Amino acid sequence: MPGVAGEERPLGFRPGSAEVARVAKCVTVPIGLRYEHRGSERPELLMSIGQPLPWTKDVTAARAAHEAAVTGRLDRLDEALRDGSVEGFEALEGMGVGAAAQGAERALAAITRPWALGPSRAR
Repeated sequence: MPGVAGEERPLGFRPGSAEVARVAKCVTVPIGLRYEHRGSERPELLMSIGQPLPWTKDVTAARAAHEAAVTGRLDRLDEALRDGSVEGFEALEGMGVGAAAQGAERALAAITRPWALGPSRAR
């Protein structure tokens, strides 16, 4: 499978990852994260956020779906880094940790509850 040297594939999600979502009766959002030093001493954080996965009672199927979705997000990041095509990612350069976290929170809000951004900003 694709992946970065030293990255273990399959990811090996444990049963509890889907059990938490089942008990909370919530959808989950797959996110791939990759820290890279692309010609700089300061690392960049690349994040790929997927579409929400529906809630299900079947934790075995949910865990497999979660793992496949996160693997897909990581594969997307790997491909973008290999091809040098990271233009599709939003840059949060020069932001502190707090600002980057706010950016991630807004991205998740837009995907999982677009009405939270207000009618003019919802997608």
